[in-house]
Amino acid sequence: MTHSQQRLAQCNAMIEQVLAELNSITAEDLQSDDLVLNLQSLINDRQQAVTNVITDPLVEDAAWLTSQISLTEDYSQQLIKLKDHRQQLLYARKSNQRRVGVYQSIEANR
Repeated sequence: MTHSQQRLAQCNAMIEQVLAELNSITAEDLQSDDLVLNLQSLINDRQQAVTNVITDPLVEDAAWLTSQISLTEDYSQQLIKLKDHRQQLLYARKSNQRRVGVYQSIEANR
């Protein structure tokens, strides 16, 4: 395994770890903001590592490269699901806060 392949494998492992952490904490958790920023940085690092692998003349394993393309697609799907889920949670939270506000207003006017 070349250095560029090792770097890509490290990026993949770190991305998977951050995704697992994001899936295990609530959207309101302050740590989630840091994890999202970390994930964004890791994705950028992975893009650079993929570029390095593609331009590395020592990497000729087509099956390995194909597996990385598949992994990129998997990450994209996971990130879309995570984003959609978190948006739904935040929307539900805002909706619930509005309801509580309405009930408090009703109670205050009694």
